[in-house]
Amino acid sequence: MDAGVGAGGDNPYHNAQHFCEVLLNALYLSLLAGLAPREKTQLLVAALTHDFHHDGTTNANVPFRLERLSAEAAAPYLDAAGVSREERERITAMIFATEVSVGTRFARDCHLHLAGGGSSPGLSGVPAQLATLAGDARLALQAVVLGEADVLSSAGLTVQYGELQQDKLAEERKQPLGSAHKLHFLSQVFREFTVGRFFSPNLRDLKIAAQDLAEKERG
Repeated sequence: MDAGVGAGGDNPYHNAQHFCEVLLNALYLSLLAGLAPREKTQLLVAALTHDFHHDGTTNANVPFRLERLSAEAAAPYLDAAGVSREERERITAMIFATEVSVGTRFARDCHLHLAGGGSSPGLSGVPAQLATLAGDARLALQAVVLGEADVLSSAGLTVQYGELQQDKLAEERKQPLGSAHKLHFLSQVFREFTVGRFFSPNLRDLKIAAQDLAEKERG
């Protein structure tokens, strides 16, 4: 990555800076979650590689395409480092949990079910790499932490930084992304923090700002 391999150097958003932001977010959230040292190590490897070789586009109509690409691109490095099959599968599951439309919500539902007695999550549309979360409480917690670390980067935490991140995403996708898109992401796709509830006030302010701007644009 330091040499530019798979680091998204041409991507305005999904690039080495994003990798580092998610890595730092994951480290902070891992402390809030009380992860064990080995769990933390697995999490940070997943954070560093979750968008490895990102091609600057979206999954479009191929579910988990980018997450699968990242996991497969990281596999030879993990093999060379002697990472066990079990740990590679855990890292892959966490990477798949960064897919926000299904993965992040599924991870949260699994965590709430296994740790808090929430309803059992459905497996419809969930790939095998991610389905393992449904029976592993610690892995579900790790996946929630990574999903929220990824969202912290894209949401932006402050209104100003959130706008900057939105501009980078729009440039990368080569299409305008207005306040309605941001509000949809915050209110419907992501919704709320579980482990990172410390940042809930930031999320509230981002939603209010997006709502106000959307109303101005409509009218």
